[in-house]
Amino acid sequence: MHPYVVTLLDVLYTVFITPLTAGNVIQSDENNGSNTRKTDGSLSSMVTIACLTAITFVVIGIYAKSEDPGKLTIAITTMTFVLTAMALFAIVLIAVLAFRKRHEWFIAADIKDDAAEKFKGKFLWLFSLGIIMKNALSLAINIDCFNKEAGKNFVTAFMVVHIVSILYFCIQTGFISYFKDYRFRSSVRINYGILIVLLANLTLWFTSIVLNEDSVPNTNLTDAYGITGEMICFYNSSIYDLRHQSMKVLNPCQIEYALLATSFMMSLWPSVKKEIHDTQDSVNLVNIEESCDEYTPLLRRRRNRTTDPTEIRADEPRYRSPIPFFLVIQFGLILNLPVVISTVLAFLKYKSEGFGYFRDASMATYKLAMLIMVFILFFHLAKYGKSNNIKRKLSSTEYILVFANAGTIAVCTFEFIMSLNNHRYILMSEKILDIILTFLQTTLIMHSTRVTIKKTLDSFIAAEYVCLLLSICNIVLWVGDSFNNMENSVTRLDAQDSNNSKTNKVMKYVIFPILVFYRFHASIDLFGLFSRMRKN
Repeated sequence: MHPYVVTLLDVLYTVFITPLTAGNVIQSDENNGSNTRKTDGSLSSMVTIACLTAITFVVIGIYAKSEDPGKLTIAITTMTFVLTAMALFAIVLIAVLAFRKRHEWFIAADIKDDAAEKFKGKFLWLFSLGIIMKNALSLAINIDCFNKEAGKNFVTAFMVVHIVSILYFCIQTGFISYFKDYRFRSSVRINYGILIVLLANLTLWFTSIVLNEDSVPNTNLTDAYGITGEMICFYNSSIYDLRHQSMKVLNPCQIEYALLATSFMMSLWPSVKKEIHDTQDSVNLVNIEESCDEYTPLLRRRRNRTTDPTEIRADEPRYRSPIPFFLVIQFGLILNLPVVISTVLAFLKYKSEGFGYFRDASMATYKLAMLIMVFILFFHLAKYGKSNNIKRKLSSTEYILVFANAGTIAVCTFEFIMSLNNHRYILMSEKILDIILTFLQTTLIMHSTRVTIKKTLDSFIAAEYVCLLLSICNIVLWVGDSFNNMENSVTRLDAQDSNNSKTNKVMKYVIFPILVFYRFHASIDLFGLFSRMRKN
């Protein structure tokens, strides 16, 4: 090869390849006298996606405030379609490469059964059905408009966008369900592929919270972008009313699916350390037979080891008295009934001064009871917990939990200030309790994974049932917050001031959905703690 060509290739390699593949060295020929090194791209991929995330969020944030609906629709749809198509391609590529290089690209980790992770997987499918239904309704409207407005290019484009989106959610959910217990080996394609999927999910989440889909559509459009006919047809379609009414349920599904899928994809990212509980070495996949057919699983899961019956002591009590269980049921019904009633009345927009005091008092009592339950669990963790002697870094789900915790604290602080300004002291007390509860509950969830606690058979208070009741309380709050959507749960600022109006929108459409997700996340994690306590 000509020296000039070699020099040109070296320059191109230095300018493009090296910066985009920077990371840990996974292969080196330095011992053979060569300077060739192969890196996994772990650093460059993270920096690249961080930059793209910032650019994407800024673009969406700017166009979401556009006064021209046509401009907004084209910009947001184009941005999300490009990212969704890239993420879909990345998922398919990772799955194909994982099958072709299954002995090299991933490590099978023997993970203990986790009830919380199982429930998160089931809710992921549930949320995916909601978001698929949302795109299916939009696709049905586009098909209806296509029959009425034949020859319009944008209708066909929107149909393609929704079809690709449906495929993406179906394939991603199946991909996560199959690979969620495994960690891929670090490589350029794996790192970039997973981070592109993370970018698409974060963009989906950000788009859901900055776009107000509950507002009345604006049909006073200019034809500057040639999209007027399509948008008017979309808004006037008979199916649009059904879609508009269902957005109160489907839009929270989209927000929570995006965050939950992000949590699962982060756990697959090689840079996030996944704890392996088994003390034995991982299975050497190279020794797995090469021959396989369509009935051979891509990854062979290791069997869970059962406890030796001889290890159970004969004098150990195996059953608890049913009295604590029935007491917990009675207390749970008494505790949740006022909250459920007030939530339903608030959703029906029932207003009266007496109802306001009743709702504030019932919620304050509810949060106080939850706080007492958290203290009971902390006491039992301290008294009966046993350290597992494993130094763990924060997992991907714990990072998401901490992020959601911050959003919840922000909403509670905002509501505390507003209740103070409006002299609603019962509501103010509730928000103080909610802030303390959120902090301690988050700490409890993460601390419980570092210790092992058994059933407290020698204690009258059944800690496992208290944990289950606390999980149910979070589910009740999650359902109520999801349907009320902050309309009846916060004393908002005076909307006449433009700055206050912007603050209200930020709290409602950006911060409050994070609180809703926190309720769900905390409930599932607490149920996982309950399951672990029942098994031990």
